[in-house]
Amino acid sequence: MTTQRTVLAIDSGTQSVRAILFDERGNVLAEGRHAHQPLLRPEKGAVEQDTDDMWDSLVAACQACMEQIREQDLPMPQAAGLTSQRKLMICTDRNGDPLMPALHWLDKRTPKPKKTGFLARTVMALSGDEGLLSSLISLSQANMLQEVYPDIYDRAEHMLSLTGWFTHRLTGAYRDAAGSITGVYPYDVKTSSWRTTAALVDLLGYKLERLPEVVPAGAELGRVTLNSPITGTIVT
Repeated sequence: MTTQRTVLAIDSGTQSVRAILFDERGNVLAEGRHAHQPLLRPEKGAVEQDTDDMWDSLVAACQACMEQIREQDLPMPQAAGLTSQRKLMICTDRNGDPLMPALHWLDKRTPKPKKTGFLARTVMALSGDEGLLSSLISLSQANMLQEVYPDIYDRAEHMLSLTGWFTHRLTGAYRDAAGSITGVYPYDVKTSSWRTTAALVDLLGYKLERLPEVVPAGAELGRVTLNSPITGTIVT
């Protein structure tokens, strides 16, 4: 076995998950891939994705890559990088177990306009573009969830992106990388942190305690737990 350092890249896309082992020069040493089951379409305009299938596909892709690593006597990865399709929302209980399939970026459902109080209207006026903020309110997956699945909305302890949920499954931590915060969130891209203006957070349908800790891109998200498919590595 060589002494070169390697990193595992995990990419969970709309159709499949790939796990690729790279050396320090960017050469591909091993690769595993596993296709997803078809998307769920419970009603007109609705698109969801089964969370068990997404996790099982990640495990299968990683195991296929690890099998090649062992067969070829390649160095095990010292770290793993995680990326995924954007704008998926996974609502979980306090243990991180999903309460329903993931809301998908292809979903066309939008909530009805919200009734706003004085404080909320003030926030909208101060934003300088009330039309834009109104559009963001209608595009918020949290607002849609509250309208279409009110029971799930009330029971949710965590609202996570796909990378945020994978991070929890792999490391036990509720963290996400700044580059993975996409879609409509009360998020300040300049400070890489959640906005704390209560009226704005409420307008977008969120509660800050349900959102994960945000870490800078490339920073450590956590250490992989013993029961994960890539035991012993650092996830970034």
